[in-house]
Amino acid sequence: MAAGLSSRMKGYKPLMEIGGVTVAHRVADAFAAAGVTPIVFVTGYRADELEAHLSEHVKNGEGGAPLFVRNESYASTTMYESAKIGLSYIMGMCARTFFCPVDVPLFTADTVRALMESSARIVKPVCKGREGHPILMDAKLIPAITGPFHPDGLKAALRGFESVTEYVEVSDEGILYDADTPADMARLKGKLAKI
Repeated sequence: MAAGLSSRMKGYKPLMEIGGVTVAHRVADAFAAAGVTPIVFVTGYRADELEAHLSEHVKNGEGGAPLFVRNESYASTTMYESAKIGLSYIMGMCARTFFCPVDVPLFTADTVRALMESSARIVKPVCKGREGHPILMDAKLIPAITGPFHPDGLKAALRGFESVTEYVEVSDEGILYDADTPADMARLKGKLAKI
């Protein structure tokens, strides 16, 4: 999910560098290293720039460039609406799909693999009692998740599926850290330096 304006960051989050690579590149690399394919980005704000960067630097599990779908109304819609666009786009491509905002760049490929070991219809990582990203879901649930409008977003939409959700405990604190502000980004860089 990389369509937003990054308004609180005072910079363009997907192309900010952390550990020598861009935030968007780092997220894609974690999925690719775990064998997840295809890698699909929902873009919007500065889409041409981001798509060109990712096409050049990121390869999906089949060796080709990542795929892109745009939220053309990114300036007036929520992340949940971008999620609906992305999930609807990939619905026929796979049996299961991960969902992750682009600003959660420190989770590891090992965490992705641990989530894939579960056969639950929705799989969420948990570290130190807190839920994080990425979230793995059965593609057959996408119509129900994206169908009705949930004013409180995807998190609220997923609450209706608690009976088929498994929480996988991981030691990876990277699932918890997002970057909404410059202070958040500084914290992420500090965390990465300790890994």
